[in-house]
Parts: sequence; C-alpha cells; structure tokens
Amino acid sequence: MGTRLDRRLVTTVSVLVIVALSIGCGGSVTPSTSGSGKSEIVKSEPAKAETANSPAKETQEKPAAESKAPILLGVILSTTGFVAQFGEEEKRAIQLAQEILNNSGGINGRKVELIFDDDEAQPAKTQILAKKDIEQGVVAILGPTTTAASQVGAVEAERARVPMTFLTPATQIWKDKKYIFSIPVPNHIDAQSVSDYVAASFNVKKVAILHDANEYGTDGADKVAESLKGKGLDIVARQKYQTTDTSVSSFLINIKNSGAEGLVIWGSLPVPSIALKEMKQMGMNIPVIGGSGLASPKLIELAGDAANGVIFTAALNHGAPLASEKEFVEKYSAKYGAPPTDMSAYGWDAFWTTVDAIKKGGAQRDKVRDELEYLKGYQGAIGAYNRSANDHNGLGAEASNMIKVADQKWTPIKK
Repeated sequence: MGTRLDRRLVTTVSVLVIVALSIGCGGSVTPSTSGSGKSEIVKSEPAKAETANSPAKETQEKPAAESKAPILLGVILSTTGFVAQFGEEEKRAIQLAQEILNNSGGINGRKVELIFDDDEAQPAKTQILAKKDIEQGVVAILGPTTTAASQVGAVEAERARVPMTFLTPATQIWKDKKYIFSIPVPNHIDAQSVSDYVAASFNVKKVAILHDANEYGTDGADKVAESLKGKGLDIVARQKYQTTDTSVSSFLINIKNSGAEGLVIWGSLPVPSIALKEMKQMGMNIPVIGGSGLASPKLIELAGDAANGVIFTAALNHGAPLASEKEFVEKYSAKYGAPPTDMSAYGWDAFWTTVDAIKKGGAQRDKVRDELEYLKGYQGAIGAYNRSANDHNGLGAEASNMIKVADQKWTPIKK
C-alpha cells in the first residue's frame, strides 16, 4: 500500500514539473476565435511563440534587453467580405515586412509575431477580435481595413490603452483619442487635391457628387463639397448610393438633368466602375474624378474602356514610383510578381511605423503610443509622417498623387 502511494505521488509530482517547465518555456496555444472570424498566427520561431498562456503584461513591462521573447502584434483586416481584395493586399504587405524584419534580426534581437484576424468587414466581429488581441497582450494593433470597423476597433483599443493604427482615410476616428493613429492620406487632403485639379483643369462651373452612403463615402463627399465651394464652384447635385448597389442609373439621370459639367465619385469599388459603364451607355461625356477608393486594378478590370479618362487620387505614384516608394515597390513586386496597390502601401507603412516606435521606445504599449505620436520626418512609402498630439496621421498634401486612366492603363499626372 505504501509503495503504491509513493508511486502515485512521484507520478503526480513529475506531471506537475513537466507542466511547469512547459509553461516556463512559452508553450503555445492557438487562440480561440469562436464567433469572431478566422485567426492565424504568423510566427518567426514556433517554439518561442508568445500566446494567451504567456504572462503578457509581465512581458510588456520588461525592457527589451531583459527578454528575447517575440513581440506580439495584432492585425485585424477584412480578408473576406465586400472589401476582401483590399484586406488581402494589406495582409501581403504586412507579411512581407515581417519577413524582412525578422530575417534581419528583428527588434533588438526579438522577432515580431503577428496574429492575423479576419473581421469579414463586420464591425461586430472587429469588436470581438480587438478584445481578444488586447487580452492576449499584443503590444499594438494594425488595422482594421474599413472605416466602420476602425471606428469600433478604436473604441476598444482606446479603452484598453493599446495603440492602434487603422487603414482608412477617415480622420474623425482618431480625433480626441490618444492611442489611435492612421496611415492613408486623409480624406480632407485628397478632397483638396481633387478640388484643386477640378478648378485648374476641368474648366467647369457646375459639379455633381456621387458617393457611397457609408462612412468613408459620406466623409469624403462632405470634405470635397466644402473644398469645391471654397473655390467658387457650384454643387448642382449630390447623390448617394449603397455599397451593395448593382446599378446607379437613377442617380446618374438626376445628375445629368442637373446640368452638371463634371462629376466627383467618392467610394470604393465596385460601384464606381458600375457608374462609369452606365455613364458611357447613357452618353454622359463629362469629366470624372474621384478619391483614393478608385485606386485599385479592379477599376479597369470591371469598367473596361469606360474607365478611360478617369482621374483619381492615390497613395502611390503608380507607373513611375517616387524615390520614397522604390524600395517598397521593388521588394513587393519581386515577392508577389505584381506591383503593390495603395492598400498594400497602407499595410507596409502601418507595420514599419509601429516597428519604428517599438525600436525607439521599447515593447510597452504606452511607450509605443508616445513614439507613434512623436513621429517626425519618418519617410514611409506613402510619404513623410510628421505627427503631433493634434495630428495622428502626419501626412501632408505632397503625399496625394494624381493618376489618370489612359488606354486602360494608369498614368501618373505630374505635380
């Protein structure tokens, strides 16, 4: 009897020791994503992964020199849903940047590990995923892809004091928040670029606006309307469509009857392509210009020759990369066999600005936040970032490029 008890005691102690050693060595558990979209952890060294079982808060509070554990970043994108292509383009750029960084030794000897989550462009899922990332102890969050998702994610990140860099042009998301930052050229800058071009090159007085009813389209339409009016142009029609519309002919008829001499389209594909095809069918031969939502290869793919002549703003000088863009364009093209899109640039700059903040301040949330806000003269693929407490984007007018479609190809317009 005594012998059996001794054996059981030894066995129990042995199991406890093995469990303790496993936890101490950073045993990995894939996070549950029940009801919250697809989740994927991209590790640099699987055996060293920092996960939900790791003491995340303790790891964050240690100076980088005291720990060689991977630095954990959350990435929430829309890789399925109505903007799936945008999310995939952002993801590819972030994965490439992670690969380059980790192959060069990481940050002070620490590799960066990414938790990729797909919110399916559904804000309710974004909220769940943001909470999950925060509980897992991520140092920062990259994304989301859409404006609506970013608004929800920003609330959770701000509440938990976790820095988040979202990938949509809406500046109102970071207003009055300390931990929220953005990467794309803001709507108000793109709107200024559009109105400047219309006033200088369209030779028109009456302008119509066709825009998506969602947050991105409405914000952009508000900004461009204000800017056009400031230049003495008349807004003779403003029509809004739904993201899921398959025809906008009724809106185009209203615009045609308004006597508009030029049209501004503000929204993401595919509806702008539908509008261009229907304008051609209706014989509406007025100049068309749009925001960066049109800056996708899908524009020509969907609209065909109806896209010829259209002008839009873009984060990259497509077709003739600027000096600041060349490294990114070359590396991305070599990796994926095709040039990057604006959305790829969003992911790229979001990753590297966050890495820059960690290098300068350490892998602690508050310090990363401070460095993201103090970012000065940082040259990204999109442009130079000069942030402040009142500007959590930091890009200037020079970051907005103008592209024209000619012979179904993108042609940069010289500034």
